Formats: sequence, structure tokens, C-alpha cells
Amino acid sequence: MNLRQWLLTALMTLGLAQAKGGPHVTSSLNCPLNSSPAKSVDCRWQVPAGTVRVVGDSPRYDIILSAHTQAGKLRWQEKKVSIIFGIQLLDGVLVIDTNSNGAGTMISSSTALISPKLNPPVWIWGSFIISRPSGHLALFTQEDVIRPEDDAGLSFQRVTLTPEIRVDPIHFDQPSRPSCGAAHGGWEAFGQPKFTQRYVYVMRQDSCGYFMTRFDWVTPDARPLSDAVSVTK
Repeated sequence: MNLRQWLLTALMTLGLAQAKGGPHVTSSLNCPLNSSPAKSVDCRWQVPAGTVRVVGDSPRYDIILSAHTQAGKLRWQEKKVSIIFGIQLLDGVLVIDTNSNGAGTMISSSTALISPKLNPPVWIWGSFIISRPSGHLALFTQEDVIRPEDDAGLSFQRVTLTPEIRVDPIHFDQPSRPSCGAAHGGWEAFGQPKFTQRYVYVMRQDSCGYFMTRFDWVTPDARPLSDAVSVTK
């Protein structure tokens, strides 16, 4: 890249930052965004507050997360028996997806969320599904109800990423249609739900047949929407 190209790139970057209301917190991540469970990981995330080191030894099912200040002083360190399945940045938050597959008798997924303030990780018992950047939100599974019974509805976790990380469990009861009896159909019964940046779409069945309904996962305490659409199966 010659000097003219470099200047043009710098000006474009500055212009984009100003258009968005000024530069955001800068960070540097050298971690693989899609980690392979068969490979080990040793990478760093650098932010103004310091550095997070992510070490994952897949053959030994060992994960070590630690944070140091810019001066090199240890802020915290956590160890976990698990495998790293993925690493990404969501709204400036480091998201580390782990799974205990093969380590012990329980198979479970959990996710570490680390803010650029480098507070200790917030652990979520579940896996990332989808994010809504405009609302600083993300949707996660709820591991203990990953296969809800027919009458249990659907349960997830809504995570607010900024200004502080907050985890709110959310639950949607089964919808019902007038004169059609109780609806049923578990997570596995009619295919996995479909997700958008606002809605969860699921297929259910009642005495009138199959129908598709949607749940608003963005709005707190939202009820299943009444615009259920009958479908042929």
C-alpha cells in the first residue's frame, strides 16, 4: 500500500468513526473466530484496560482465562474443564463458546462473556444463537431446558451486552387458538425454531392442524403473537 492509499484509508476510517458519533473502544483480537475442537488455542485480546489471554488445551479439556493490566499485573484467572468451540466479539464483548463434550458424564455448553472493562467473566449456561446489534442484545439457549417437553414451551436467555452485561431468562408458553384445544410440539418435534434479530418462529400442532407462531425475544415479558398462520404438512 503506497502513501496515498494509506492516507485515503485513514481518512475513510476517521470519517466512519465520526459518523457514528466518535471512535469506539479500540481492541485487537488475534484469536481464531471459529475454533476447532480438535485444536488447542492460545491467543490474546488487547483493550485499553489490559489484555485477556485465552488458553485452551483440547486433548486435556483444559481452559484457562486470565486478564492482566497494561502494567502486566494479574487481575483475575479462571480455569474450566471444557473445550473451546468458538470465539467472537459481540458489541465489544469477548464471547467464548465452550463445551464439556467428553469430559465427565455430563455434556453441557457454557459461554464466557468478558467486557472491555476486563471484569471477571460472566458465565452463561447455554450457547449463542443470534444477536441484535441495534439493541445491544444477544439470544442464548438455556442449557437445562434445551429439549423442553411438549407442554413446557420454549426457554431462552436474553443478554444485554452494554453498558453492563446482564442475563435475563425468558420463557414462552405454548400458544393456543380458539376452539383448537391445546397446542403441543417440543423443540425436536417439528424441526428446530427459526431465529431473526427480533422473533423466534416455531411450528406447533393442535386439533385444527399445524400452525406457525412467533415469539418476540427482544421485548421483556412479551407474549406469543396472535398472528398464528396455519400451514400444511
